[in-house]
Amino acid sequence: MSAGAGVFETTTGRSRWVWLAVDAIALVGFGALLGLVWLPTFGAGWLWVTVLGGTLLGWTIGVLAHRRGLGVGRTAAVTALVWFALGGMLAMPSTTTAGVFPTGRTLHGLASAPVTAWKSVLQFDPPIGETGNLLCIPLALAIAQGLLACAVSLRSRRPQLAWLPPAAALGFAAWLGTGVGLHPVGVAIGFAVLALVWTTLRLGTLRGLLVRQGGRHSLLSPLMALLVLGLAGAGTWWLAPALEPDRQPATLRDAVSQPLDLRHEPSPLQAFRANLADDRRDTTLFTIAGDLPAGAIIRLATLDEWDGLAYQVTNSGDGGAQTGQFRRVGASVEAPDQGAPVDLTITVDQLAGIWLPTVGNTTSVGFLGSRSLDLRESLFHNRATGTALTTAALQPGDAYRFTGRVVARPSDEKIQAAAPGTAALPAPRQVPDTVGDVARVMRGTATGGDAALKIEKALREGYFSHGLPDQTPSAPGHSAARIQTLLQRNQLDPPSMIGDDEQYAVAMALLALDSGVPSRVVYGYRSPGTSGGAVTGAQVGAWTECQLADLGWVAFDPTPPRDRTLDKIPPDNPPAPNKRVDAPPPRAEPPQAPPLDNTLPAEDAKAPRKGIQVPWATLGRWTLTLGIPVVFVLAPLVAVLLAKRRRRRRRLGADLAANRVAGAWAEVVDTARDLGARPSPAATRSEQAEQLVLDHPELARDTDPIGLAKAVDHGVFRPEPVSAEEAGEVWHGAGGLISTWRQQLPAWRWLRSRFSTRSLRRYR
Repeated sequence: MSAGAGVFETTTGRSRWVWLAVDAIALVGFGALLGLVWLPTFGAGWLWVTVLGGTLLGWTIGVLAHRRGLGVGRTAAVTALVWFALGGMLAMPSTTTAGVFPTGRTLHGLASAPVTAWKSVLQFDPPIGETGNLLCIPLALAIAQGLLACAVSLRSRRPQLAWLPPAAALGFAAWLGTGVGLHPVGVAIGFAVLALVWTTLRLGTLRGLLVRQGGRHSLLSPLMALLVLGLAGAGTWWLAPALEPDRQPATLRDAVSQPLDLRHEPSPLQAFRANLADDRRDTTLFTIAGDLPAGAIIRLATLDEWDGLAYQVTNSGDGGAQTGQFRRVGASVEAPDQGAPVDLTITVDQLAGIWLPTVGNTTSVGFLGSRSLDLRESLFHNRATGTALTTAALQPGDAYRFTGRVVARPSDEKIQAAAPGTAALPAPRQVPDTVGDVARVMRGTATGGDAALKIEKALREGYFSHGLPDQTPSAPGHSAARIQTLLQRNQLDPPSMIGDDEQYAVAMALLALDSGVPSRVVYGYRSPGTSGGAVTGAQVGAWTECQLADLGWVAFDPTPPRDRTLDKIPPDNPPAPNKRVDAPPPRAEPPQAPPLDNTLPAEDAKAPRKGIQVPWATLGRWTLTLGIPVVFVLAPLVAVLLAKRRRRRRRLGADLAANRVAGAWAEVVDTARDLGARPSPAATRSEQAEQLVLDHPELARDTDPIGLAKAVDHGVFRPEPVSAEEAGEVWHGAGGLISTWRQQLPAWRWLRSRFSTRSLRRYR
């Protein structure tokens, strides 16, 4: 075995095929384990095609690179070329044409994946599914483990260490994952069994090569191996529960902050009255196709933080797990397996903004239409509040398929017996003084669910008005001053609270919070019916959600019925103002002369002409994105053409005319070799020509390779020197021979031969 060669080179015949088959089977097993580690992060589905296909692809590249004797640089170039050619089919099938051929979006995703995809994986809420270019991370790991393991097995003197790349891939996948493994003990045992069996087979091969004999195979050895593996697996399974940590292991996902910032987004509840304007009241905002449970709420946003001016949607997560955090989601969303399932198709008409209509607990959102990829890649969801949004913003014509589960409201008896929940919400700020007094009156001595029911009932005894021209005047908004006015009217005799969903829902949330019940506000629309239909601005609504022990978040509707109106508003009887005391007038100051104006009148200047603004950043980004794949694809092809041109010029420019004549036949042989022929390097030129005619008669149909070979032999071996004119005639004949072949062959076959590297490699 030569220096630097692997143990695999010492095997021959059937042993080599057995060696490669064992490697392939072991790597498929490691690929399956890698898929199990990624499964909680990406979910089932295309992930298995990505991981198993990538592992076999890496193994195939490693085998071919070894057979062709490719170094590290050329192997990396081949891997990059395969990445751009097949990566879209394995990791981004939705962006390809016919599921195979890459598009511009595919190449952009594959080029940017090594830089950006790993961070996006950490920011998405699992299961991610086939979203954007995120499956490129499992694909890259699978290709790397297959390629590196194959390199260690075929090129190393220690092939028994080929399990190290799969071990590194599994560790990296766990570090980027969720920290919640799927059957981690089983994965660990499976990895140990595969690694031990693979190592044992390689060590056995090494011992056989060392003594140069196959040895006798005894049945005792495999039985002992199975016994040891069985005892080790059983011991690991028995000890695993005692060795499990008390808390979830830390992953890189825990250290990555989420990029969504909602601090500059206005409260969606502030747009409540805008739905009732003349141009939106009867306008279709969106349409729902599908069956809805009776009384279902179409949620647009859940608001959980009060700052005295408005109820806001939070994303900080500072209040604990119950506050929730918006995370990017993929094909599906984890949700409790409770409630009636709903399957809807929602089509956007005049609804604008980032907030996405949902129903109940979301389980999946699949966008349709031309903007589906943009909307899906910008989708965020707050699992704790049920709110979904897309930073790409909704536009008329957008549509998506929504699935979820709607939990029915518990009975009043269950609510009344429930204790308050334990959700930690942001403390409300600038709460009106009236809230505490009114809360004590409304709830009495009740607590928990009983207090929430009494507050809801007391608020429903108020009066309803949107403040429209044909209704009783009612101020919009839900600031501290507006809630103060609403609750103060409850203290009049008779009470005359007046408002709509916006004021009553916020008032109940503040009253329930004062009573110790975690509460928040839901803004959305009322269901158009159990069979779906169009949703207009007139169906806008707001509700209060209170968290109760063992019941979760329960929706309350504290708004009075629409027909409970008040024709005349009684006076507030404000306190008498203090007696007015006029201040003495200020002392008159003597007038001052205006300053002299020595300035000349200025003429209106023309606005400066704006030059052409070139988006250099965008232009550079697209140039790099498209240029990198082009370079990887075209650079090897151009290099092959340049190498062949340089070889031809060297043969034509040989100092001796005899060498130029010999170079003409070498050019013919190399062309035949690129076309698939295999002329023997040990044969004479005439023998090579006869073999060429025998193996490929179509190439000699209208040409005479044998005659050309004899002419070359005559010019090389004759005693008198060859003239430059004779060498030119031989080259002319060789050129005519090659030109005739080009005309006889299909264009695709000739083009493939031009980029073939067979003639550039050392012939074995």
